[in-house]
Amino acid sequence: MKLENAITSDLLGKNPQKAKEAAKLIINTPNIEAWKCLLENSEFVFSYIRDKAGKLLSDEITSDNVEKVIQLFELHEGEWDEYLAVGLARVANDSLNEKMLDLLQNGTLEEKIYASAYFCLVQYNEAAQLLFDCSSSYCQKLKTNAAEALGKLNHEESYNHYIERLKSEDEWDRIEAAQFLAKFGRKDAVVSILQSMETSAMAELIAGEIATLINIYDLFEDKDEKTKSLALEALDNIIQGIPEIWCLGVVLDFKIFECLQKLIQMAKTP
Repeated sequence: MKLENAITSDLLGKNPQKAKEAAKLIINTPNIEAWKCLLENSEFVFSYIRDKAGKLLSDEITSDNVEKVIQLFELHEGEWDEYLAVGLARVANDSLNEKMLDLLQNGTLEEKIYASAYFCLVQYNEAAQLLFDCSSSYCQKLKTNAAEALGKLNHEESYNHYIERLKSEDEWDRIEAAQFLAKFGRKDAVVSILQSMETSAMAELIAGEIATLINIYDLFEDKDEKTKSLALEALDNIIQGIPEIWCLGVVLDFKIFECLQKLIQMAKTP
């Protein structure tokens, strides 16, 4: 991939040796210009190329270059925070935990995104309240990271808070609550999210969050008839939302084909 920065081009290129050297330069210098070029061109990078480059960057992180890696936090775009978090989590210790905690509390928005990504991989109870605070940020990426990190900690206060927000009269409150709970990852939230969807004017959006949390077809034979009925309604809402609300890619992401297969199988069963 030919870009204006030669180091970035090498990182994303086909030559494995040049790519490895480029990763070393970006992490160990750190080369902010190459990093900036990488982030600015993120949307044009195929996912498999991004994953390969992200792994090279992650593999270069050691306990000796942590301070240099943190300098890269001044810029953020896409999913690159996740790759740096993997490398940092590999060398995690009490000192690094405290550094990340400080960034989560006092850092810029970009630094908070990286710190929250780190705590998705390193369970650190001292970060719970700050992550809870971040879950109400206007920044979607920070909210998503915070929800996932709190889920790893099984943080009851935040879980209960967002379960209650599912009952809000404000539709956006409900959607944000469903998004949080889907990322939090506790499947026992599904019934509450389904009930919120039932009375929502934006049911298609909430239904999509249900499908990211659980395979909807697993609920088609639930013992509770109401849950079973709402699961079918969720599938209907998702299908109705294509393509205006949900792109065609959700057919795979939300396992629509498997849902239809399950319904056909159920119809054939006496």
